[in-house]
Amino acid sequence: QVDSKPIDPPAQGCSAQTEECCVDADCTVSGDACVQNTCVDVRSPRFSLVWTGANDFSLSVVSPLGFIISSLNPTDDVSGALWESRDDLETGEHVQSVFFPRTFSAGTYTYYINPVSPEAASGTWNANVFVNGIEAEAHTGTGGPAIYFFRN
Repeated sequence: QVDSKPIDPPAQGCSAQTEECCVDADCTVSGDACVQNTCVDVRSPRFSLVWTGANDFSLSVVSPLGFIISSLNPTDDVSGALWESRDDLETGEHVQSVFFPRTFSAGTYTYYINPVSPEAASGTWNANVFVNGIEAEAHTGTGGPAIYFFRN
């Protein structure tokens, strides 16, 4: 039987031949979502930092239990958290995410956006928090550093 469910049109200028994904359906792992042409895990909660350009930023998240998940500490065995980064040098698109398993700790998560490169002082970024694949919080900024608190 053929599935007659309509397929979302790809993002303008996006080609599945040159990008990892254009729409969620392009992601081969069940439950992954297409964020800035990158397939990312949608385990809950998910903190994402997205920007475009030559600048460089860093996302760090502190769990309610006090564990820091960042590029310097990309995994946490206690909470199951995982930090992940994907860069498309051709398009200049960047995504950093921190994922927690569905059995995450309730409480307050603290997340930081820090500029890494000198160009980042004038670079813009978007930070989002998703719970079960639904956006729960969104921030847009320029430069940094920035700090936010998410209570779950």
